[in-house]
Amino acid sequence: MKGYIFLLLSIFVLVSCNEKPVEKPDRLINKETMIDILYDISVLQASVSFKPDIVNQNVEVEKYIYEKYGIDSLTLHQNQRFYASDVEDFNKMYKELSEKIKNEETIADSLSKSEKKVETKETEVKRAP
Repeated sequence: MKGYIFLLLSIFVLVSCNEKPVEKPDRLINKETMIDILYDISVLQASVSFKPDIVNQNVEVEKYIYEKYGIDSLTLHQNQRFYASDVEDFNKMYKELSEKIKNEETIADSLSKSEKKVETKETEVKRAP
């Protein structure tokens, strides 16, 4: 008897894991745009953490995201839930997001180094007789 209950319970768990627990939203945001939204949210949240007074005066993070992508909070929430319900696919999206952030960080670092070189050369020229 215990074997049958275990078997039925196992089948139930396997069948329920194969179905998507969250329904597709009425306004589905494509993956590329969702990655862009997540990127913008990450950058804006990092900016708020780094310089809260400046960013809070100029940009309302949520309002900016909603206006830029023509969505509302419900649409964003439904899409986040939908994409998060497929863990493997969501991990792929976050890997793409991480790569995008790393690429932007590399570009920013190289620009920063270039600016420092220019500033150093300008300082040397000013000191020269």
